[in-house]
Amino acid sequence: MRLHIRLWSKPLTMSTIPWPKRDVGIVQINALAHGMMSMGGNVYGAAAADEERFEVLDRLWELGQTNWDTAHMYGDAEELIGKWLAKHPERRPEIFLATKFGVQLVPHTAIRGDPEFVKEQLATSLKRLQTDYIDLYYQHRPDPKTPIEVTVKVLAEFIKEGKIRQYGLSDSSVTTIRRAQKIHPMAAIQIEINPFARAALAPGGLVETASELGITVFAYAPNAAGMAVGRFKSPDELPQGDIRRGLPRYQPEVFPHALELSETFASIGRALSPAAPYTASQVCLAWVAAQASNVIPVPGSSSVKRTEENCRAVNVFGQLGEEHLALIRAALKKTDETVAKASRRQPGAGELSFVETPEYVP
Repeated sequence: MRLHIRLWSKPLTMSTIPWPKRDVGIVQINALAHGMMSMGGNVYGAAAADEERFEVLDRLWELGQTNWDTAHMYGDAEELIGKWLAKHPERRPEIFLATKFGVQLVPHTAIRGDPEFVKEQLATSLKRLQTDYIDLYYQHRPDPKTPIEVTVKVLAEFIKEGKIRQYGLSDSSVTTIRRAQKIHPMAAIQIEINPFARAALAPGGLVETASELGITVFAYAPNAAGMAVGRFKSPDELPQGDIRRGLPRYQPEVFPHALELSETFASIGRALSPAAPYTASQVCLAWVAAQASNVIPVPGSSSVKRTEENCRAVNVFGQLGEEHLALIRAALKKTDETVAKASRRQPGAGELSFVETPEYVP
């Protein structure tokens, strides 16, 4: 028998959004998450003032969006959430709070899954978040030097101690997932899924494996950091200091092809709701959610306007018919030859998804 704990926002949030739910291990939560990477200020330009960012967190709460995703390395995002929770301690039980460990930034960048580092990062995250437990604790990326079994045994101890409720992996290979699952059942896996990144959807691939094992898939970068939905018309529109300015996928020659796809999404939004058209981003998020019943998109934003737009994307969930999906498939055939081949990674960064770990020798 599978025990479920249902999480939902209290009526005082006054949310009018009909939030669909998904199972994530022992809980049911919103079928859309809110990613905090852009809130921390170390990826997409400088962070805004705390009060401005608190407005985003307040709006999430008001809209009933209580499925939050952050990470140890997302600038000061954990500290920001901790300050917000300190102001509203009664709301902590209603927030499904996920964070991630495993990326060392100083004195040099490294991926680490060794027990000492995992324990150190959990202690830091709990302190920053001003909480005594984390609902879902991910390994941000598998450590190519540490067997996954070693890392998961530490996570299993955290669960026994009540410091984390469940654990997950991010950017792991199918083999790594199966090995981890033998040590302790996991709740979730994160991987990039968007119109330009569909490897996880391949037959027998990560999403199918996760479904077989009862694992939920959180799809990060579901609108390709704005590239798939016309958020930017050229790289000149990206903020100064934005990491995307230097990535192959965001160079001038790529944008026209991406904009064709965004217009396809926008045209579907107009067809579905002529009086108040859904945006290209909302249709794209619905497309990601439609890929499998165990997929939860994780869009992110540091603005109230975009946050509201993302949350209301759930109104499109379930509305895409075969005629809409056929239009999207036709558009993807074009972008597969252009945008999808342009890497979203820094030149020389190597493969960062579907990572393996060394063989475990007891």
